Amino acid sequence: MTVQRPFKNADCKIRATTRATLPQRTARTDPMLSLRTLAAGFLAIMTGCQTRESEPAAAKPGPRTVAPKPVADSRRVAVFPYDEERDKYIFRTYDKKLNKYIFQNVAAASLSPSELIQAEVVLKRCIEDYNEKQGVTLSEWRKNHSLRVYTDRQVLINLTNYKRQLVAVINAKGEKEVWVNCFCGAYKTDQPREIVMVEDGGKYFLNVLLNIQQGTWLNLEINSNG
Repeated sequence: MTVQRPFKNADCKIRATTRATLPQRTARTDPMLSLRTLAAGFLAIMTGCQTRESEPAAAKPGPRTVAPKPVADSRRVAVFPYDEERDKYIFRTYDKKLNKYIFQNVAAASLSPSELIQAEVVLKRCIEDYNEKQGVTLSEWRKNHSLRVYTDRQVLINLTNYKRQLVAVINAKGEKEVWVNCFCGAYKTDQPREIVMVEDGGKYFLNVLLNIQQGTWLNLEINSNG
């Protein structure tokens, strides 16, 4: 007599389902292989960084070069070499004991661009000092002489209107002195080839002796009105 097992097919299905739903084993990785891979990647990154750092930077265009401006306008400023015969009356000092002028022992000298600038600075200070004193005199004159009033333009000096002629020497003390001859109103175009020396003419013609080492001036002479 055959005995039937009613749950045979069901048991098989259960076992099959159990096998199908079991998690699959994951493949095991070698830890040494992972470390070697990371090391290789890090080395590649470092090599790339060093390569980029060693590459020279692209050259950037610099600012456009501009030619330097001349220190002095040759049409307005001229430097003459020292001439002993012509200039001996310029470079002299007044001796109070002897009550007369004494010719200085000087030697010809040149002027560098910086010395030209220094001479101009001292000249401007000299004229500013003159204008300040003349301004006080002009104010007093206006108070006492109401009939005839002088204007600032008639009395004060505006250096921008003047041409300059310079002669430089080294004095006995080794200091550089510069005689500056200023004039306006005449020679409106180019500088004359000779030193301009006239009588009268008023404030349109003046000259002064500068010591550019000491920053001082001496013998400011302004022509009379004639």
